[in-house]
Amino acid sequence: KTAYEIKECDWSSDVCSSDLISGSDLYATSRAGDSVVVESDGINDQVLAGRNITIQSSDAAAAGADIMVEGVVRSAGNGALALSAKDTTYLASNLFTAGGDILLGSSILLSNDSIINSGSGNGDIIFSDSVNGGYDLDVSAGNGNIQFDGSVGNVSALNNVTINVAESVTANDSFTS
Repeated sequence: KTAYEIKECDWSSDVCSSDLISGSDLYATSRAGDSVVVESDGINDQVLAGRNITIQSSDAAAAGADIMVEGVVRSAGNGALALSAKDTTYLASNLFTAGGDILLGSSILLSNDSIINSGSGNGDIIFSDSVNGGYDLDVSAGNGNIQFDGSVGNVSALNNVTINVAESVTANDSFTS
């Protein structure tokens, strides 16, 4: 098991109002340096909440702690979705909100084709650090904005980057795909 903590969640239903998942690799796993792993069962959303979802390395995590997202993470309400590893977030799945912001606070390394979609509302998608990996990235922000604050493809070029819809798209650093 990977160590994690979920707060503000009523387990009487399948959908939590808000999730905070924070880990520090307290249990032995086959992966070194992971603080949170969202595994996929191939069928269901692995993290589902009615409002905000935060997945982050805890304060106790090592400086090189990573987050691995292999299963779908979805905010079914208008809440935000935030991912922030102390080191790298490995993204091998899809991230969705129904109008809330998607905030990616650490470097992203695609380890499979991924979709990031904030719905048809005003949810912004913000990549605060670099995005790398030889896979496809499909991004949709509805009436929101897409912002790349770090370089894209500077270490490992992305296969394809598709921006489906957004009010505006801003790249504040180099962009290679």
